[in-house]
Amino acid sequence: MKSWIKKLYRKVSGWFKAKVARQVNIKKIILDDGEEILDLPFQLPTEPSKELKFVREALRHVGITEDTPNYSPALVKLLKGRTFWRPGEAWCMYSINAIGILAFGKDWTLGKGGGTQVVYNEQVQKGRVSQVPHFGDLITFQNKSDSWHGHVGIILHIIDSKWCYTWEGNAGNKSGVFKRNYKTAYIGKRVRGFIDPFVGMR
Repeated sequence: MKSWIKKLYRKVSGWFKAKVARQVNIKKIILDDGEEILDLPFQLPTEPSKELKFVREALRHVGITEDTPNYSPALVKLLKGRTFWRPGEAWCMYSINAIGILAFGKDWTLGKGGGTQVVYNEQVQKGRVSQVPHFGDLITFQNKSDSWHGHVGIILHIIDSKWCYTWEGNAGNKSGVFKRNYKTAYIGKRVRGFIDPFVGMR
């Protein structure tokens, strides 16, 4: 590919990504009693719910990074033993399941696996999928070039009819909070739908 085409591609790709997703820098605040909280750009609901418990557990795991591709001691600590993850495997779905297990133990119903599309298809059959996002739902993406793979995150806050904040693991090489256009998805992926993992748990 000619150099000018490469430059144009990078520029367009960068512009497009900025339009559909952006990682949010989250600061930790230490309160007078020593408790650590996150300085989020939105307010979480205050009424107790399974969704809130799930989201709060996810936010405890902001900032996990990889030392080598799909591996770090922090990943081992979160995933090993709780899920079927093995070092070197992509970990977005595994991290969701680990968080669910930490929050709900044996009551978590999505299992211990790491296949985003397998989980999505199973949840369709259980009537847990919709095309409208809600707090605590799982936003599920599918690769356009490989329909067996994709990505997944947790809806933290709905901003408007296009934008939301998410918690995602294995986004690049880290976990964090993202501002995401849930209508457009991002390069090479599409949004399949939103899983409510708490149908049947209430």
